[in-house]
Amino acid sequence: MESTVIPAYSRRQAMDWSLVLASQDVPTTILHDPQSGWALAVEPTDYERAMEAIRLYRLENRGWNWQQHLPWPGLDFHFGSLIICFVLAFMHALASRSDIAHWA
Repeated sequence: MESTVIPAYSRRQAMDWSLVLASQDVPTTILHDPQSGWALAVEPTDYERAMEAIRLYRLENRGWNWQQHLPWPGLDFHFGSLIICFVLAFMHALASRSDIAHWA
């Protein structure tokens, strides 16, 4: 029996979607072709279930795109790291105050 192909935009998307389908007990195979890119192969009988699971996954996870691609290849910036930097800077400022520094 021939498989039905669901195209993905990237390797990461294909991996994410394959995990979604695995959680729904939909057997899938990740495909990669240099010309056509990444895709998932599912049985034709599972296609509708697979598409619904992917649709629900995308609906649930929209708006959580904190990572921003930088112009340099292979680098991503996570805005959550700014929060950590501000917390560390605040703690450093507190610790370096002269009236608190003698406690250490």
